[in-house]
Amino acid sequence: MSRAFDSLAEKIRSIGEEYCENQIYVWPGFDREDPNPKKYFKKLGIKFDGDLFIRYPVKKTFSPVSAEQLDQQEHALGVTLPNDYKQLLQHFGPVHIPGNAYIVIEPLQKAIQKSRGWCREGTPLSVLAISSYYQTCDGNSIGFIRSGEVFGPEIFEFGHELVHEGDDPRLWTRKLGDSLAEFLLEYLNA
Repeated sequence: MSRAFDSLAEKIRSIGEEYCENQIYVWPGFDREDPNPKKYFKKLGIKFDGDLFIRYPVKKTFSPVSAEQLDQQEHALGVTLPNDYKQLLQHFGPVHIPGNAYIVIEPLQKAIQKSRGWCREGTPLSVLAISSYYQTCDGNSIGFIRSGEVFGPEIFEFGHELVHEGDDPRLWTRKLGDSLAEFLLEYLNA
Protein backbone atom coordinates (compact mmCIF):
# COMPACT_ATOMS: atom_id res chain seq x y z
CA MET A 1 0.00 0.00 0.00
CA SER A 2 1.09 3.55 -0.63
CA ARG A 3 1.53 6.11 2.11
CA ALA A 4 -1.33 8.15 0.60
CA PHE A 5 -3.67 5.15 0.69
CA ASP A 6 -2.68 4.33 4.28
CA SER A 7 -3.56 7.91 5.24
CA LEU A 8 -6.84 7.71 3.33
CA ALA A 9 -7.83 4.42 5.00
CA GLU A 10 -7.09 5.94 8.42
CA LYS A 11 -9.13 9.04 7.54
CA ILE A 12 -12.12 7.01 6.32
CA ARG A 13 -12.10 4.91 9.50
CA SER A 14 -11.98 8.12 11.56
CA ILE A 15 -15.10 9.54 9.85
CA GLY A 16 -17.17 6.37 10.16
CA GLU A 17 -19.65 8.14 12.45
CA GLU A 18 -20.05 11.18 10.17
CA TYR A 19 -23.22 11.36 8.10
CA CYS A 20 -23.85 11.33 4.39
CA GLU A 21 -27.04 12.63 2.86
CA ASN A 22 -28.02 11.34 -0.53
CA GLN A 23 -30.88 10.29 -2.76
CA ILE A 24 -32.35 6.87 -2.01
CA TYR A 25 -31.28 5.60 -5.44
CA VAL A 26 -27.58 5.52 -4.57
CA TRP A 27 -28.06 2.97 -1.79
CA PRO A 28 -26.53 -0.39 -2.85
CA GLY A 29 -29.27 -2.94 -3.39
CA PHE A 30 -32.16 -0.47 -3.27
CA ASP A 31 -34.86 -1.47 -5.74
CA ARG A 32 -36.30 1.57 -7.53
CA GLU A 33 -39.56 -0.36 -7.89
CA ASP A 34 -39.89 -0.93 -4.12
CA PRO A 35 -43.41 0.23 -3.22
CA ASN A 36 -42.41 0.92 0.40
CA PRO A 37 -38.96 2.54 0.63
CA LYS A 38 -39.82 3.88 4.10
CA LYS A 39 -40.08 0.33 5.44
CA TYR A 40 -36.91 -0.74 3.57
CA PHE A 41 -34.75 2.02 5.04
CA LYS A 42 -36.28 1.71 8.51
CA LYS A 43 -35.25 -1.96 8.53
CA LEU A 44 -31.68 -0.88 7.71
CA GLY A 45 -31.71 1.78 10.44
CA ILE A 46 -31.31 4.59 7.91
CA LYS A 47 -33.16 7.88 8.29
CA PHE A 48 -35.43 8.49 5.29
CA ASP A 49 -37.28 11.78 4.74
CA GLY A 50 -40.25 9.89 3.24
CA ASP A 51 -39.71 11.53 -0.12
CA LEU A 52 -36.27 11.16 -1.72
CA PHE A 53 -33.36 11.59 0.70
CA ILE A 54 -31.65 9.32 3.20
CA ARG A 55 -29.17 10.16 5.96
CA TYR A 56 -26.73 7.55 7.23
CA PRO A 57 -23.30 7.19 8.85
CA VAL A 58 -20.38 6.50 6.52
CA LYS A 59 -19.65 3.19 8.27
CA LYS A 60 -23.04 1.81 7.12
CA THR A 61 -21.57 1.68 3.61
CA PHE A 62 -18.51 -0.38 4.59
CA SER A 63 -18.80 -3.68 2.70
CA PRO A 64 -15.31 -4.84 1.63
CA VAL A 65 -14.86 -6.77 -1.61
CA SER A 66 -12.54 -9.77 -1.49
CA ALA A 67 -9.27 -9.58 -3.40
CA GLU A 68 -10.23 -12.79 -5.24
CA GLN A 69 -13.57 -11.37 -6.39
CA LEU A 70 -11.94 -8.15 -7.53
CA ASP A 71 -9.18 -10.07 -9.35
CA GLN A 72 -11.83 -12.12 -11.20
CA GLN A 73 -13.73 -9.00 -12.22
CA GLU A 74 -10.55 -7.25 -13.33
CA HIS A 75 -9.50 -10.31 -15.35
CA ALA A 76 -12.93 -10.49 -17.02
CA LEU A 77 -12.67 -6.79 -17.90
CA GLY A 78 -9.22 -7.37 -19.38
CA VAL A 79 -7.78 -4.10 -18.11
CA THR A 80 -5.63 -3.42 -15.06
CA LEU A 81 -7.31 -1.19 -12.48
CA PRO A 82 -5.56 1.52 -10.46
CA ASN A 83 -4.20 0.19 -7.16
CA ASP A 84 -5.88 2.90 -5.04
CA TYR A 85 -9.30 1.96 -6.42
CA LYS A 86 -8.74 -1.76 -5.82
CA GLN A 87 -7.43 -1.15 -2.30
CA LEU A 88 -10.37 1.12 -1.48
CA LEU A 89 -12.83 -1.57 -2.56
CA GLN A 90 -10.92 -4.26 -0.65
CA HIS A 91 -10.84 -2.21 2.57
CA PHE A 92 -14.25 -0.51 2.49
CA GLY A 93 -16.23 -1.65 -0.53
CA PRO A 94 -18.45 0.88 -2.31
CA VAL A 95 -17.92 3.54 0.35
CA HIS A 96 -19.86 6.80 0.47
CA ILE A 97 -17.83 9.93 1.24
CA PRO A 98 -19.53 12.79 3.13
CA GLY A 99 -19.48 16.22 1.52
CA ASN A 100 -21.19 18.39 -1.04
CA ALA A 101 -19.94 16.52 -4.15
CA TYR A 102 -21.98 13.34 -3.36
CA ILE A 103 -19.08 10.95 -3.88
CA VAL A 104 -20.20 7.31 -3.84
CA ILE A 105 -17.39 4.96 -4.89
CA GLU A 106 -19.03 2.36 -7.12
CA PRO A 107 -18.23 -1.35 -7.09
CA LEU A 108 -16.50 -2.41 -10.31
CA GLN A 109 -19.55 -3.89 -12.07
CA LYS A 110 -21.62 -0.76 -11.48
CA ALA A 111 -18.67 1.45 -12.49
CA ILE A 112 -18.45 -0.46 -15.78
CA GLN A 113 -22.17 0.10 -16.42
CA LYS A 114 -21.87 3.79 -15.54
CA SER A 115 -18.81 4.11 -17.81
CA ARG A 116 -20.71 2.89 -20.86
CA GLY A 117 -22.57 6.21 -20.83
CA TRP A 118 -19.26 8.05 -21.23
CA CYS A 119 -18.01 5.92 -24.16
CA ARG A 120 -19.25 5.51 -27.69
CA GLU A 121 -21.31 2.35 -28.08
CA GLY A 122 -19.41 -0.63 -29.44
CA THR A 123 -15.99 0.68 -28.41
CA PRO A 124 -13.82 -0.49 -25.51
CA LEU A 125 -14.06 1.52 -22.31
CA SER A 126 -11.81 4.55 -22.63
CA VAL A 127 -12.68 5.68 -19.10
CA LEU A 128 -13.83 4.10 -15.85
CA ALA A 129 -16.40 6.29 -14.04
CA ILE A 130 -16.26 5.29 -10.36
CA SER A 131 -18.52 7.94 -8.78
CA SER A 132 -20.83 10.81 -9.44
CA TYR A 133 -19.15 14.12 -8.71
CA TYR A 134 -21.43 17.11 -8.26
CA GLN A 135 -18.81 19.56 -7.02
CA THR A 136 -18.93 21.69 -10.15
CA CYS A 137 -22.00 20.38 -11.98
CA ASP A 138 -24.76 17.80 -11.55
CA GLY A 139 -24.23 14.98 -14.03
CA ASN A 140 -20.43 14.84 -13.83
CA SER A 141 -18.43 11.83 -12.67
CA ILE A 142 -14.91 11.09 -11.50
CA GLY A 143 -12.75 8.25 -12.69
CA PHE A 144 -9.77 7.08 -14.63
CA ILE A 145 -8.61 7.27 -18.26
CA ARG A 146 -7.49 4.13 -20.06
CA SER A 147 -4.06 3.85 -21.61
CA GLY A 148 -3.72 0.58 -23.51
CA GLU A 149 -4.50 -2.27 -21.12
CA VAL A 150 -4.31 -0.12 -17.96
CA PHE A 151 -6.45 2.53 -16.33
CA GLY A 152 -3.94 5.13 -15.15
CA PRO A 153 -3.77 6.17 -11.48
CA GLU A 154 -4.66 9.83 -12.13
CA ILE A 155 -8.19 10.86 -11.19
CA PHE A 156 -10.27 13.02 -13.56
CA GLU A 157 -13.59 14.83 -13.53
CA PHE A 158 -15.72 13.90 -16.56
CA GLY A 159 -17.66 16.92 -17.84
CA HIS A 160 -21.03 15.70 -19.10
CA GLU A 161 -21.60 18.93 -21.02
CA LEU A 162 -18.31 18.47 -22.89
CA VAL A 163 -18.55 14.75 -23.77
CA HIS A 164 -19.90 15.59 -27.23
CA GLU A 165 -16.51 17.15 -28.05
CA GLY A 166 -15.12 13.79 -29.25
CA ASP A 167 -13.97 10.28 -28.41
CA ASP A 168 -10.71 11.35 -26.74
CA PRO A 169 -11.49 11.67 -22.99
CA ARG A 170 -8.89 14.42 -22.62
CA LEU A 171 -11.32 16.69 -24.50
CA TRP A 172 -13.98 16.37 -21.79
CA THR A 173 -12.06 15.68 -18.59
CA ARG A 174 -10.19 17.75 -16.04
CA LYS A 175 -7.41 16.23 -13.95
CA LEU A 176 -8.18 16.40 -10.23
CA GLY A 177 -5.15 14.58 -8.83
CA ASP A 178 -2.30 12.17 -9.32
CA SER A 179 -4.17 9.37 -7.52
CA LEU A 180 -7.56 8.56 -6.07
CA ALA A 181 -6.13 8.40 -2.54
CA GLU A 182 -4.52 11.84 -2.78
CA PHE A 183 -7.68 13.37 -4.26
CA LEU A 184 -10.00 11.88 -1.63
CA LEU A 185 -7.67 12.91 1.20
CA GLU A 186 -7.65 16.49 -0.08
CA TYR A 187 -11.44 16.43 -0.48
CA LEU A 188 -11.99 15.08 3.04
CA ASN A 189 -9.53 17.51 4.61
CA ALA A 190 -11.06 20.57 2.91
